[in-house]
Amino acid sequence: FAAALQRLRWQPSDPDDESWEKEQPNKLFRLSDRTGKLKMTLEAEGVIQLSKLDSSDVFVLDAGSELFVWVGKGASAREKQEGMQFALQYAREMKRP
Repeated sequence: FAAALQRLRWQPSDPDDESWEKEQPNKLFRLSDRTGKLKMTLEAEGVIQLSKLDSSDVFVLDAGSELFVWVGKGASAREKQEGMQFALQYAREMKRP
């Protein structure tokens, strides 16, 4: 995951992709059930620092043309089970392939 964060600004071969990438800021979302209800909240936007990750939760990184799901070691069973579903739902809502 750390390597993915370091290569977020890859060079797409399609010029349309390149212009789209420049318009879309990276976004990091936290999936947590700490309050008793599972919800996804925006944690950071733009340049994402590894220090934003918390091993007690699941995170979804929207890197423009790619989505990554990071599961923290201490994430709850519910967070682990539903992390990918939240990422897929997000991808559909944002009209991502």
